[in-house]
Amino acid sequence: MQFLVWYDDNAKTLVVDKIQAAIAAYVARFQLHPSLVLVNVADHIEMSNVTVLPRPNISPNTFWIGREDSADRAIA
Repeated sequence: MQFLVWYDDNAKTLVVDKIQAAIAAYVARFQLHPSLVLVNVADHIEMSNVTVLPRPNISPNTFWIGREDSADRAIA
């Protein structure tokens, strides 16, 4: 699994916009659409195009953008 870590602490930007910016950066870097976003519990939202999972060990305003492959699910 390959992740891009995105940090945005701008209080005026909505979490959904921060995640969309992170997804755009991931697509620009890897030419693939991510399927998974790991966020802090405080930043958790539901999105239709990716799975957003809250994790207490991820810092607020930090977004881990990646792809969950079928092989990764089988191991986990």
